[in-house]
Amino acid sequence: HSSNYQTQEVGKDKRLTHYEDGILPMANKIFTNSEYTSKFFKSKTINIGLPLQNNFKKPKTENNKIIFNHRISKEKGIDYLMEIKKKYRDNIIISTPKVNAVPFPKIKPLYNNFYLPKNFDEYMQIMSQCGFALSFALQETFGYAVQEAVANGLFPLVKENENTCYAENVIPELRFYDLDDLYMKIDYLTNNKQEKEKLILKQQELSSQFKQDKWINKLLEQL
Repeated sequence: HSSNYQTQEVGKDKRLTHYEDGILPMANKIFTNSEYTSKFFKSKTINIGLPLQNNFKKPKTENNKIIFNHRISKEKGIDYLMEIKKKYRDNIIISTPKVNAVPFPKIKPLYNNFYLPKNFDEYMQIMSQCGFALSFALQETFGYAVQEAVANGLFPLVKENENTCYAENVIPELRFYDLDDLYMKIDYLTNNKQEKEKLILKQQELSSQFKQDKWINKLLEQL
């Protein structure tokens, strides 16, 4: 799993500064979910994505709660979440499958919105109560939290920026460019359930290439 790299400018190019920069070049083949990693190691990489559950759930068109299912960190866009809290208040749920996630003092206004699960099943149960999932990641590769939401029938809304590599993994209708654009999409889809369902199904069709059985078969073909 090679992702969330920091980069630095080297002349006109960017390069990896993560510790894997020294480890990955020694590998003969690199199985990765990351388009970002691939551009550095090119012919050595085999992109397979990360496996999702085989049975995708029906679109949740009646649920309008909004979940933020990333880890709590600045690089995941927590500053955007602070702003959105002002508009949607108690309709925001913050959850993460990382049971050791600990909120830091800066985000004290969000404390009442935290639902930290004891295990993965409880995390899935919390997600089932929501209809939208948010991603503001400043630097993202495959976007597993987004695909996980899709597999559970949620409508993900993804912040578009130059350091994300969502292009091949999410449909354009899922992306927003600023908070006004995000608010407009949430309000429109809340009141247009048929359109919301159609777009979720469209994304689930694209995401089906990462279902667990297909992922395993693709991996075995390369070994």
